[in-house]
Amino acid sequence: DGTLTPLALGDVEPWAVALAPDGDLYWLDGFGSSRYQVKRLHDGAVETVAGTTDPNADFVPSATPVPALQASLASPLDLAISPVDGSVLLVEIERGTLSRVSPGGTVDVVADCGGGPNGAAIGPDGAVWITNNGGCFEFVDLGGMLVPGPVPPSWSGGCIQKVDPASGSVQTVYTECDGRPLRAPNDLVFDRHGGFWFTDHGVRLE
Repeated sequence: DGTLTPLALGDVEPWAVALAPDGDLYWLDGFGSSRYQVKRLHDGAVETVAGTTDPNADFVPSATPVPALQASLASPLDLAISPVDGSVLLVEIERGTLSRVSPGGTVDVVADCGGGPNGAAIGPDGAVWITNNGGCFEFVDLGGMLVPGPVPPSWSGGCIQKVDPASGSVQTVYTECDGRPLRAPNDLVFDRHGGFWFTDHGVRLE
C-alpha cells in the first residue's frame, strides 16, 4: 500500500541488502568503519554471519577457508545469496575479490577480480556477474575510517565481469556500451528476461 515500516535492527550501520530464497534478510554492516560484518534477520532475531569487530583479528580470507566469525573483511560493498546452497557471495573492493560465506560457517575467496569489484548479482546462468570500477580510487584512512581518495594513475576504466562460482574463473564480458568505454560500473540487477541493468557513476578526473 506504499507505507514505509521501519525495522529495528539495533546498533547497526547497514548498507547493501539481499533477500535469501528462504526469506532471511541479509545485509552488510559497519559502514565507514574498518571492521565489517555480514548480518541477517532470521526468525525475528539479528545474527552475525561473518566478520568481526576485533581490531586484532588476523584471519584473512583466502583460497583456504577461515572461520567466518573471525574473518577480517576488506570493505565489502555488495552481496548476493546463492540459490543453490544459501552461500553469501561478497565483493570486497579493498581486496579486489569475490568471497563466499558458506552455510558451514567459513569464508573463502572464490576469485581474484582485480580492480574494484563493487556490485554483484547471480545471473540465470548461475554465474556471479560483477560490476568492477577498475580501481578508480585509492583508499584513504581517516582515523580508522576508509574513504574513497584520488584516482590512481594506473586506472584506465571499468568493466562487467562474470565469475564461475565453482571454478573461480573470471571472464571480462563488457568494457564498453554502444562504443562508449565503461568508466566506473557500480551495481547491477537482472530482469525477468535474463538481461541486466547496471549503473555507471563515472569518474571525475579534474
